[in-house]
Amino acid sequence: MIKSEDAENIQSENDLKKASLATQKATIQETYLLENFPDAALQSVPKWNTAILSLVTGKVDAVLMVETVAKQYVEQNEGLEIAGFDVASTPNESAIAVAKDNKDFLDAVNDILDEMKESGQIEELMRTNIEIMDENTVE
Repeated sequence: MIKSEDAENIQSENDLKKASLATQKATIQETYLLENFPDAALQSVPKWNTAILSLVTGKVDAVLMVETVAKQYVEQNEGLEIAGFDVASTPNESAIAVAKDNKDFLDAVNDILDEMKESGQIEELMRTNIEIMDENTVE
């Protein structure tokens, strides 16, 4: 995530190699930045809100976070945007395991997930969980 006013100057991952970057402590993104951006000035912060504040106030050039979380912050903060390129980070996906011989249950789970996506319930859960996470993270 970057400031909209900086979008012209930050167009690739290479543009961030010597930038000042923020991310949340103890995340996949922090590990990725430590391993792949040794010349960058990294701020590892306890809360996403702190990272966003650092970006808004110009203390960092960019914030690295999962796109679904970034979208929520962009919606809430005018002047921020998701950079027009992907950072080759380790995927952070979740999965539900179902026994191979239980197709009926798998179909039911998939139907419920589809309904939740279409209704916006998953987006709302993401927004709520981000708020709870920020409220309960110790600085």
